[in-house]
Amino acid sequence: LDMTQNLHTTSDEGAMKFSLYLEKEFNLKLSDEARLRLQAALRLRLESTIGQIELSRKLDKSFLQGGVGLRRDTVEKITREIEIIMLLKYS
Repeated sequence: LDMTQNLHTTSDEGAMKFSLYLEKEFNLKLSDEARLRLQAALRLRLESTIGQIELSRKLDKSFLQGGVGLRRDTVEKITREIEIIMLLKYS
């Protein structure tokens, strides 16, 4: 529930806090570049520029191809968490 409070800030700040929350919650070990890519994808999702499927693609795509490079099962868990938090934010 605390995470939904953080999403009421600017999209840049919300994406940063959201990515830190996800890293801690899912025990992610990300490089600085991967963290920036995660934050960029989250920002687009929070602004509703991309949907859940496109977010999953960005997280799942290999790092060398410009994605975050997460495993598919981790991506599914993360996107589910993101969508639940976003639903709580708007309810």
